[in-house]
Amino acid sequence: MKKRTGKYQWVLDTYPDTITKEQLYKICHVSKKTAQHYLVNGIIPCSNTGKKTRQYTIRTVDVVEFLEKRDRDPDICLAPVGWYKENVVVYRPRVHSPVMQRKIKAALEIILQKYPDVLTSNEAAKITGYHHETIVRWCSKKKLEYFCIRRAYLIPKISLMEYLTANRCRAINDTAKEHILNSASAAVQQFSTIDPT
Repeated sequence: MKKRTGKYQWVLDTYPDTITKEQLYKICHVSKKTAQHYLVNGIIPCSNTGKKTRQYTIRTVDVVEFLEKRDRDPDICLAPVGWYKENVVVYRPRVHSPVMQRKIKAALEIILQKYPDVLTSNEAAKITGYHHETIVRWCSKKKLEYFCIRRAYLIPKISLMEYLTANRCRAINDTAKEHILNSASAAVQQFSTIDPT
């Protein structure tokens, strides 16, 4: 449905309903690396097919909405620190983008609703997708606030939330992000299927 008027109507008139990453960077007049940042960090919604070629499917209307937002607030599209340096791993940006930071925080809030205020290290591992030993290492390095009772690490939910969503958090990688976002999506679907009666 291409019923839209404005500065970027030409995009909707010129391109099909979905486009590729190659078309995206041409439309946005940015580099391939910047276009990758938009997609990987959730700035522009997309579907990742997992293929080596034509990996991303992007709705044209989402691109237009992004362009309009970028005109109003250019800061929303800033890449993480180190994104353009040589040998930086694409899927592990050193700083969350503001959009991804908000997505992870919202997902964690959904997931953590069913947990008590203080988590065991095993619960923290299940929530994040990391191994239990990694959680213990975060505690021992004082990256997380915790209580140690009978050799058990007990972690306040707020501490885990703050650590995983901190602007310069380097702990959470792409696998963990996907785990958290998928877990939240599953929790929402499960909740919606519960019979209110």
